[in-house]
Amino acid sequence: MPKAKRILFTALNWGLGHASRTIPLIQKAIALDLQPYLAAEGEALALWQEEFPDLPHIELPPYNISYPSQNMSWNMAQQLPQILRAMAKEQVLLPKLVNKYQISVLLNDNRYGCYLSSLPSAFLGHQLRIAFPYRWQKRLLQPLNRFLLQKHKLIWLPDYQGGANLSGELGQGLPWPNIRYIGPLSRLQTTGLQQKDYEIVALLSGPEPQRQYLEDELRQKLALLPQKSLIIRGKIGATGAKLSGDYPHILPYAAGQELASYLLSAKLLVLRAGYSSLMDLAQLRAGAMLLCPTPGQTEQEYLAQGLVKQGRAQLQAQNHLQLEQAWAQKDQFLPHWPQREQLDLSPFFQELLDLAQ
Repeated sequence: MPKAKRILFTALNWGLGHASRTIPLIQKAIALDLQPYLAAEGEALALWQEEFPDLPHIELPPYNISYPSQNMSWNMAQQLPQILRAMAKEQVLLPKLVNKYQISVLLNDNRYGCYLSSLPSAFLGHQLRIAFPYRWQKRLLQPLNRFLLQKHKLIWLPDYQGGANLSGELGQGLPWPNIRYIGPLSRLQTTGLQQKDYEIVALLSGPEPQRQYLEDELRQKLALLPQKSLIIRGKIGATGAKLSGDYPHILPYAAGQELASYLLSAKLLVLRAGYSSLMDLAQLRAGAMLLCPTPGQTEQEYLAQGLVKQGRAQLQAQNHLQLEQAWAQKDQFLPHWPQREQLDLSPFFQELLDLAQ
């Protein structure tokens, strides 16, 4: 019997979204008798280790992205040297990994230094146009973004093409011939869910310290409301669950059907506007949302504003939360998710594998 082809998955450690949305792709690779190797760092790698304990795990150089300021441009400018160093280390490490593990193809989620001209690869991402805050940044940096994306033979965009899309102009309308719309990705399923007894559920994610700032605000504000509330902190491996006593109750982390049960039972969800979170909610066809984008993260601000303009969500800044108002208005802003389309991932994997022939 021939050896299974080996596929290297890489993901950016920027919250849990990049690692979580690759979970159905890893599951599909296993179903296709491929041998996945999982390479990331920090909480992204920890999530993969929890979901796939029997697969090989590889630690990559950390980007160490944080959001100390509410100015995205300043944050990125400060951290650009360390990001470039991490990308350079990736370029040195990747050929060694390919040779050591005899990798056939690469599926890369937003690690810009993970490419190799001799290795067939697909870039997984929805932000083909980056939501830069200033026009001069778009003119200067968008060509660089395209240059790096085109280091990959294929670009897998986790969205539908056309009117029912989630990404808006971030991922739509580009004439690049190597874009493949593979459909929204979510690790969550709608079957076998247990009803939970929470009216407000807050799902936290994203880089520090902004994640912690939002948690602190929510702990204070939810404690003043009569509704039963839960905060899911988004911290893998953390302790300190509090599921009794005064509200809000606290859960360090939830995954799979447990997470789906909490999200689908809530009458109001409070969360960032991360693309992976929106794909999860679209999969579940979840209810009313209060979106609190990470300050200065223009991609989340763009996605949130789009949903608000369509009357599908409420929007509040994390330092001006008015949860009583959001609860009172929840039924006026329902997401009305588009009907799910059933897309088969097999042809996309086959096209990638054919490049390795």
